[in-house]
Formats: sequence, C-alpha cells, structure tokens
Amino acid sequence: MSKIKNRSTAILLSFILLFTTLIQPLQALQSSGQDEKGDDGVSPQSYGIQPLWENARTFSVTLDCSGTYIEIDVSATAQLGTTYRYGYVKLEKLSGYNIGLVKEWQLLSSSTNIFGFSDNSIKAETGKYKLTAKVQAVRFGVVDKLEDTREDTH
Repeated sequence: MSKIKNRSTAILLSFILLFTTLIQPLQALQSSGQDEKGDDGVSPQSYGIQPLWENARTFSVTLDCSGTYIEIDVSATAQLGTTYRYGYVKLEKLSGYNIGLVKEWQLLSSSTNIFGFSDNSIKAETGKYKLTAKVQAVRFGVVDKLEDTREDTH
C-alpha cells in the first residue's frame, strides 16, 4: 500500500511540475504583447507555440500566384552576428498526385543577420503551386534550421 501511495504522490507532483512549467512562459508571452501575426492574423505564439530557435527571430515565406507572375518572398531576421547558409527555395506545380519541379534556387546565403530572397520572373499558369524554403541561421556554432512551406492556386 505504501508503494502505491508513493507512486501516486510522485505522479501527482510530476503533473503539477509540468503544468507550472508550461503556464509561466504562456503568462509571460501574454503580458509581453509581442505576437507576430501570421497570414490568418493570428500568431502561433497566441496558441503557445514557440519556435525552438537560438539565433533566429523571424522567418517568413510568401507565395502569391494571383497575378500574371508568381511572387515569391523569403525573409529571416536574427540576432546580430548571425549568418545564413545552405539556403534553398523550391517551387513545384501540383497536379493530382503528380509534382513537377518549376524552379529551385540553391546555396543561398547572407553574411549579415538579415536573409532575403525574392523572385517574380515565373509566369503563372492555371494550377496549384507549392513553395518550400529552407535556410540555416548560424551564430557562434549554434545552428537554427528554418523551414516552411506554402501553397497557392492560380
């Protein structure tokens, strides 16, 4: 009986510890008022979602196929002293179960704490497009892997 009571007490204390460690960062976030809004106007942070980055502060990927040309924009910001390497941007056209490569850009980099890539040279055709962007933010040997995907239809 004593073992069951000790085990129950340990489990209860574990849940209390877990709950308090999750609540404190959420309360600090709510009081800071520094939410970055997404495409839908709601920040991931408002749901308690925090990127696991040491160096990077923002990472934004935009795909707009509504005009005559496809507009692509990828940007990131980070702490001073951060550089970017192995940047990769890939645009694909989706057709049912088929995926066709439209264009890809590799080995993109930046020697400053701001990374940016834009392109609007590809003529939009009817269909659905998928944009994948990846880059590594590096500072003092610590690497943040940034990655995001967007889809849009023309």
